[in-house]
Amino acid sequence: MSNPLSSIVSITKPISGVYSVDFQCKIKEFEKLSQVIASDLEHLENPEDDDMWLNQLIDIKLQVKNVNLGISMPHVSGEVRTSFFLACQNCLQTIIKKIELPINLILCDRDREDDSNNKYDYWEILGDSISMHNLIEEILILSVPLYTKHEAEKECLVFSETEVTDGETLHSPFSDLKNQLNNKK
Repeated sequence: MSNPLSSIVSITKPISGVYSVDFQCKIKEFEKLSQVIASDLEHLENPEDDDMWLNQLIDIKLQVKNVNLGISMPHVSGEVRTSFFLACQNCLQTIIKKIELPINLILCDRDREDDSNNKYDYWEILGDSISMHNLIEEILILSVPLYTKHEAEKECLVFSETEVTDGETLHSPFSDLKNQLNNKK
C-alpha cells in the first residue's frame, strides 16, 4: 500500500474527480513538526527520555477536488486530529493538547486577500504544486500553540512567592525599576 501523503497536488493541472485521504501516521513521520515539538519539550522542568510523543497518531481525513472560482483551483477539505505533548509555560510539566483542525483550503499561487469569497481559506504555495505530506506538516506546525498551560488551575503546580522563599521578602529588579520610575514623577 502506498502512502497517500506522497501524492502531489498541482494548482496548474486539474484533478479529475475527488481524491480522498483517510490515513493515520505518527508525528515522527513529520521531521519539521517533530523538531518544533522537541524544542518545546526541552523547557520541561524534568525532561523525560520517553519519546512517546513521537508515536502519537495523526488521524487525517481529507478530500481534494477542483472548484471553479473563475479558474479551476484545488480545494482541500476535511479534518486533521492529533494530540501534542507540550511544556506548560506556568509549571514546566508535560501537558497533552488535543488538536482538531477543520480544513477548508483553496490552494493558490498568489495572494487572494482581495477575493470576496469567504467560503474558503486560501493557502498560498510556492511553485505550482505541493505534496500532501508538506501541506499537512505546515498546517500542523501552525497549529502548535505559542503559549500552552493547563486548562484547570488545580492541575498546574505554580508556586507562590511565600512557598518558594519561606516567607522571606524578595526584591525583583522589575519592582525596583517601577519604584524608580514612580519616584521621578
